[in-house]
Amino acid sequence: MNTSQIQRVILESELDSTSKFIGVILALHFNVEKKMIRVRYDTISKLSGYAKSSIKRSTATLCKSGIFVKKTTGRSNIYYLGPVFDSLVKSQKVKEEREAADKFYDSWEWKRVRYMAIKRSKGCCEACGASGKNVSLVVDHIKPRAKFPELALSLDNLQVLCKDCNMGKGRWDETDWRQ
Repeated sequence: MNTSQIQRVILESELDSTSKFIGVILALHFNVEKKMIRVRYDTISKLSGYAKSSIKRSTATLCKSGIFVKKTTGRSNIYYLGPVFDSLVKSQKVKEEREAADKFYDSWEWKRVRYMAIKRSKGCCEACGASGKNVSLVVDHIKPRAKFPELALSLDNLQVLCKDCNMGKGRWDETDWRQ
């Protein structure tokens, strides 16, 4: 976890803009090795009234939302990444994976090899043999892209299945239905 990842998660959270701004500034001072941010009281006390109240309100919002957990020690507040931060990171990863998948399936390389697989199957499901206008066909990766990214565009790793057969197969099944 680095500072820019923390900032990205904070910016994509549901917080108000002031809390996001303060969160991003705090993230700049995040100590990756110690996994914490130390904010000294004397640093905040030098600020104007509005800035000081904005920081206090925003840090309270960041803690209430679960992004940070506050611990007061001596002359400092120490902020650790909270439990909600972990779930935000996971949702960020899912979003990035979905965007990468969308980019892959929109590529000309995929569309070309997909067409070749459909042409090879003669427009029939290679598992059950279904065909026709009312049958929705899907080009399936026999060995899933997540586990075998190097085979993503290999025609030898593709089979045409109807929507029902594909849904039943899932990612865990690597059965080759081609004949």
